[in-house]
Amino acid sequence: MKKFSHNMKELKCKFKEKENLLIFLLILVVSIILCLDFLKFHTVPDTYTILADDNYNSKAFLKDGRIITSAYLYVGKALNIPVQVLAVFMEMVSIVCLSISVYIIYTSIINKNNNYIIKLLILMGSYLYVFNPLAIEHFAYVESGIIILGKLLCIVSAKKLVIQNKKIIPFILVIIAGICYQGILNIFITTSILFMILQKDKNKKDIIKQLIWISIICLITLLIIVGLIKGINGILKTPDERIGKISKDRDYVESLITYTNEAMTRTWNLFSRFLIPNVIMFTIILFIGLQKYKYILKYCIISLIAIFSCTVPILLQTNLSIEARKITSVGAIIGISIILLTCSIIKDKNRIRELLILFFAIIIFSINSCNYINDGIMLSKSNIQEKEYLQNIASEIKKYEEKENKKINVISFYYDRYSKRAFFNFPDNSFNIKSLYTDYARKESIEYFVGHKVKEIEPEEKYQMYFINKDWNEFSKEQLIFEDDKLYLCVF
Repeated sequence: MKKFSHNMKELKCKFKEKENLLIFLLILVVSIILCLDFLKFHTVPDTYTILADDNYNSKAFLKDGRIITSAYLYVGKALNIPVQVLAVFMEMVSIVCLSISVYIIYTSIINKNNNYIIKLLILMGSYLYVFNPLAIEHFAYVESGIIILGKLLCIVSAKKLVIQNKKIIPFILVIIAGICYQGILNIFITTSILFMILQKDKNKKDIIKQLIWISIICLITLLIIVGLIKGINGILKTPDERIGKISKDRDYVESLITYTNEAMTRTWNLFSRFLIPNVIMFTIILFIGLQKYKYILKYCIISLIAIFSCTVPILLQTNLSIEARKITSVGAIIGISIILLTCSIIKDKNRIRELLILFFAIIIFSINSCNYINDGIMLSKSNIQEKEYLQNIASEIKKYEEKENKKINVISFYYDRYSKRAFFNFPDNSFNIKSLYTDYARKESIEYFVGHKVKEIEPEEKYQMYFINKDWNEFSKEQLIFEDDKLYLCVF
């Protein structure tokens, strides 16, 4: 009997290991399908600042305190690895890290006694938590893998702190995550609170202790990052463009309200309008219909923490701007909705309730998946147009240089009457913005395609007046005016 019992335990362990492996592979395959277009080499304006720089723009990342990204690009340049290869490798790292993140959340919540519908719901909720609408923007950048590695470290830290009751390891991992990307630390806070809410054996004393530890870890990490940025800029003798100073003239309460409203309602043209507010509204309605009133309070608490963990840190920055990539825990609310709804009905063992939440989860998952696929497709199409656009400009510059036997050394940029950030019929978002429209990458994008450096000067009034009366929807040779070694270029 003992031998039989031992064999049965071994079979169960092997089955569980096989099941977990299949679940991880499922997560990975779905992620690859949804993010297929992001896995190809693609460009956004920031990419050209790296492509055109002799040192892959590693100094810019260094002065922002992102030493891991800086080191990655520096080593890549030292080994003569093309930016294209570095970027694609980072996207591959992103998919793997995100898939591991989903798997960690899923396995941390699931119970072996749960039925397959409950397991499916927890898996979908975990997936939406990680691959949420606002997290799409991380795929835009060359350093995406390092940003998302920071996200994975935040989730691992939350599990070790709350579930495994570790203290030192989470502290170290959160610091590394902050160095990867400061804007991802909100995920540590939100995931920690999520795990705390779902831990039923915690008493009030344990909860207070863990809240104190979360606060201590975040505060010390923040101080280390601020010190790192200040120290690096002091050594490099460059201005600190990240950390702002407390100002008596700034209304912080009003700013916080504005950013909170923006975080909840703005889509950055990346996903469906009012997706997050609608999910919150229907989740509360379902809790009321299911008579799970205690979960409404839990849901509201974690939603507010998810929001304020993103918006409060923005008040400390020099550039008071809110971007999708900085507030990913707000997008994670749609995953939290499915997870808490599912956990609220586990004990009911009611198939109708399970199917109702499954229907809700499928709708959200389908909308979110379509957003990912659509953003990837639009990025690929926009890249084709931008490459053709920049090649046409570079071709005209080279023709002029060969004909006049002069090198274009100076360039100034202008805009026509209805100039747009994105190409015609493309959504205006971080994936599709024209590099020539930005003040930080327009010169670099020209340099990359013409193959030599140019100096940007302020626009001249006579050309401003000339181009402002024009209106183009596509490239035209009339958008370029050459004068000696200068180019006056109008962006449509």
